Amino acid sequence: MGKNNKDVLKSVNYNMEIIKKIKENQPFTIDEKNKMLNAYTGISKDNNSYFTPFEICNFIKQLLDIRKGKVADLSGGIGNMIRPFIKEYGKLDDGIQFDCFELDENNSLVGSTA
Repeated sequence: MGKNNKDVLKSVNYNMEIIKKIKENQPFTIDEKNKMLNAYTGISKDNNSYFTPFEICNFIKQLLDIRKGKVADLSGGIGNMIRPFIKEYGKLDDGIQFDCFELDENNSLVGSTA
């Protein structure tokens, strides 16, 4: 079931607050950064961003049996494709190099912050 107008408004307000805090260089705790990764939704100009769910990203990693090497996500959003390759917060699995690119300025800001 989709979001109703109230839910969309809450989501947009949450996203705008995150962007505002990032641009003001406010510090974030690891818990806040994890919340950004889990709760952030796109606020592209057309309000039509779609982030591939973590479960799908994890399935891709398992399906392709990626254990080492270079991985690139050319439309990285907030980095969901990276998440299956994280050993612990801030560290990738041994043997993995990950390049993530995102053209949407807000998504890129949140992804690089989180």
